[in-house]
Amino acid sequence: MKRFLLRTLLFLTPFLLALAYYLLLVDKDAMRGDIGRTRQTEFHYSKPTLDTSAILAPCRDAAADSVLPLSDDEIVLFGDSFSKENDRLWPGCRWHQFMGGKMGKRIVAMRYIDNVVDAYISTLVLHPERLSDTVIVESVERELVNRLCWIDFDNVEELHQERPGRTPSTLRGWWRKNRMKPVEYYQRKVGINVPVLKATLKEPVFSCRPDKLFYYADDTIQHSDWEIQTASANLQRLDSLSRAYGKTLFLVAIPDKYTAYHHLIDGADNSPRLLEDCPFDTLPYFINTLPAIRAEIEKGVADVYLPDDTHFSIPTAKATGEYVANQIISRP
Repeated sequence: MKRFLLRTLLFLTPFLLALAYYLLLVDKDAMRGDIGRTRQTEFHYSKPTLDTSAILAPCRDAAADSVLPLSDDEIVLFGDSFSKENDRLWPGCRWHQFMGGKMGKRIVAMRYIDNVVDAYISTLVLHPERLSDTVIVESVERELVNRLCWIDFDNVEELHQERPGRTPSTLRGWWRKNRMKPVEYYQRKVGINVPVLKATLKEPVFSCRPDKLFYYADDTIQHSDWEIQTASANLQRLDSLSRAYGKTLFLVAIPDKYTAYHHLIDGADNSPRLLEDCPFDTLPYFINTLPAIRAEIEKGVADVYLPDDTHFSIPTAKATGEYVANQIISRP
């Protein structure tokens, strides 16, 4: 019996040591960003914290195809991943909550939908009663032109948002997942299907790998004149449609990480990015947040965008939200 127990202990020792290593020594905070996962690159940095004096508006998330009993002090927002609830990036303090705090409004955030413009149009035309008098539509720069280009105003369809649900686990699914290479698994887990590139910056701006910029290859795409003109015409038509339904629309554009630091990239192409010389800036219902984010970078704030992620940090969420609020308040 003693020999059996000794052999069992010797057999289990490697597994116990591996478990102890994982529990005691592995850095659980490493490789949690979307870029870090894709590159299998570890990042070690301290995320910037928020000034506790900031005013945060209450925010409730809702499905875009649900009936919303709105109150007079609520604003409906359609947004992509920058507006999505994310405890890793912005635990309880998204950019639009700072906007609402500045305006004295509560926020109703529609759950993340891929094409936020289509979601807004569907709700506006088919269910305008679900919207507040003022509506915010937020889009990241890399998707902005595409979302505006391909609007079918004449065939607005009912929006049926897929509710999140638990996918039953199967032996085949488990085997397939574990046969994937780590980078493939993380790419699928966070929905990344594009290469990640690296550039060298003229000065240090991050707390980890200070002069290295990690960004999506999609951030470098340039749009044709036709795409820009079509997007501009559709945006103006979208504003007219909103007013016809008694709604005031503000389209908020958030720059790609590449654009935010484009002016600091060593040897970068001098061609202006979409939000650096934006053809939509003259439209009163378009809000370009690049000036607010660039101001944070120029002030020397570290990790305006997180080094291992394509999203901005909590202090930048505050600066962005307050900037948008001031723009809305100051416009007729």
